[in-house]
Amino acid sequence: MLPYVKQLTRVLSERLGWNRARMKLMARLMRALPMQTTTNLAQLAHAGKPQVETDSTYRRLQRFFAEFAFGYEALGRFLLDLVPTSPPYLAVLDRTEWHFGQTPVNVLGSC
Repeated sequence: MLPYVKQLTRVLSERLGWNRARMKLMARLMRALPMQTTTNLAQLAHAGKPQVETDSTYRRLQRFFAEFAFGYEALGRFLLDLVPTSPPYLAVLDRTEWHFGQTPVNVLGSC
């Protein structure tokens, strides 16, 4: 496991209390997302753990998103904990519309 994934797993475990397999999967996903130009799970599966068969990791990601209910309040607190506590701050808004299956998802439009 890459050092960056180990660090993310440790940070996730300190704040979210998920089981280790879910934390490692989320850490790999967080590492893979910035490296990809898409949110396609098949491509993220390959980027997240290239030494494992892509189909296996793809099914694992599908189960993660289909069966696991996020504690959005805890996840929000975790994300806020990652924000620097002293200025200067930089805020960035992204109006990208994603699709979850056939359903359009626009976070700014649904707030």
